[in-house]
Amino acid sequence: MKKLSLAFLLSLICNYTFACEEGVKRAVDSLLNNLCSQTSSKVIRKVRTSVQVAKNCSTDAKVYTAEKLVSGLRSCHTSSAVIGTARSMIDLCDRDMQCAEAVMMSFARGNSCGHTSSAMIGIINGIKGTVARNPFNSVKNEAAIALANILSSSCHTSSVVYAAEQALIDISLCE
Repeated sequence: MKKLSLAFLLSLICNYTFACEEGVKRAVDSLLNNLCSQTSSKVIRKVRTSVQVAKNCSTDAKVYTAEKLVSGLRSCHTSSAVIGTARSMIDLCDRDMQCAEAVMMSFARGNSCGHTSSAMIGIINGIKGTVARNPFNSVKNEAAIALANILSSSCHTSSVVYAAEQALIDISLCE
């Protein structure tokens, strides 16, 4: 609880300064440390806290948080934790092109074969939601690459393939 209070205090006191950025990075590292040994509800709570802290700081701090969160998706989390993290990414990069691009590039780098179908659909929905809030062409392009990587994997069910195809259509229509 002390770490969460410190993280919120940092986000309230600091605005777009180097100190804020470094403080947020340390807080995010602390919050996201050892997530594999925790329950889904704790993981989701810590992810949401990290997002709330980073949202109030610079784009660099948001990009750092996004990359840490997406790399965490590739580790040992349950479907509900993956879905919760993907949803949180939408809030993190609201109207921030650089942050949204970083999220999409991180999603594109990830190997998606270790996740369940519901987790993959959650990730796809996170990609769509991030693009909806950041309808920049560069973000759409990175999202298309991330979705193409999902489609090119031979390990997904037809429901995941359909969701990825539908997301590509939705992204192309997003204004």
